[in-house]
Amino acid sequence: MDFERLNGDIKEMRRRNRGLALTVGLLAAAHVLALVVILNLLGTVRTAAPCPPRPSPPAATARPTSSA
Repeated sequence: MDFERLNGDIKEMRRRNRGLALTVGLLAAAHVLALVVILNLLGTVRTAAPCPPRPSPPAATARPTSSA
């Protein structure tokens, strides 16, 4: 067996695994952050004060008709 080559291979695999673990950690953190943002948005929509009623349109005034 070539222990030098195998030792280099295992070091390379460990280095690659650290990079993959960091990537997975960052993706998991991004998912958690997105979930927090979504839940905050849902909370603000549910607890927001209702909109004030719209003002009614002005009453229509009758136009005087000319009688000829």
